[in-house]
Amino acid sequence: MAFEVATALYRDGRYNQSQYLVWNVLEPQFWNEGRTVLYQNVWELGYPRAFSEEVEAAAAEFGLEPNIIYSVMREESRFRQEVVSWAGAHGLMQMIMPTAKAVARQMPLANFDKRMLYQPRINIKMGSWYLKSLIADFGGNVYYSLGGYNGGPHNIKRWLNEKKEMELDEFLEDIPYNETRYYVKKVMRSYLRYRYIYPLPGQTRLVEAPVIFPIGN
Repeated sequence: MAFEVATALYRDGRYNQSQYLVWNVLEPQFWNEGRTVLYQNVWELGYPRAFSEEVEAAAAEFGLEPNIIYSVMREESRFRQEVVSWAGAHGLMQMIMPTAKAVARQMPLANFDKRMLYQPRINIKMGSWYLKSLIADFGGNVYYSLGGYNGGPHNIKRWLNEKKEMELDEFLEDIPYNETRYYVKKVMRSYLRYRYIYPLPGQTRLVEAPVIFPIGN
């Protein structure tokens, strides 16, 4: 019954509600039990390629892998396009206004205002541009980039400068901000699962996350 309800919610675009059922009812039963069509369908409900047209367009424009965009969106907003966080972050990719205004100037995006952040195409495009700029700024290191996306790149740079010659596992465990530490782990967990469920053309299912992402154009 839960599978049928989750599927109906998914088809209606209510991804947050379908994920809730998967996460709390179905995923504990199915994640490690096999690879049948039913299990694949359960995974897809829990890790949907929501707003796929907008994601694919942004990924192509900015040289990002679509799965990392889906992963950020999943953990930032659970695909709720009009959600506003306690910190004042808006929309699918959860952009705060100072960051959004800076991104709009640099892209550039004419006549930007806050209401545009509730439009999936614009929000995903802006969030993807910002993520790509962080990946480039951190030399392709996606863990540092995700830390910067959540906690601010200046904070991550300052902390890295204080902790020179640090191994990646040390970085993950010693991020001084609880929210950012958990955020990086959650996004990379989602990324691994997206890459496992939706392997890229010509690739086998990914079971270990890369540290360095290609910077591209």
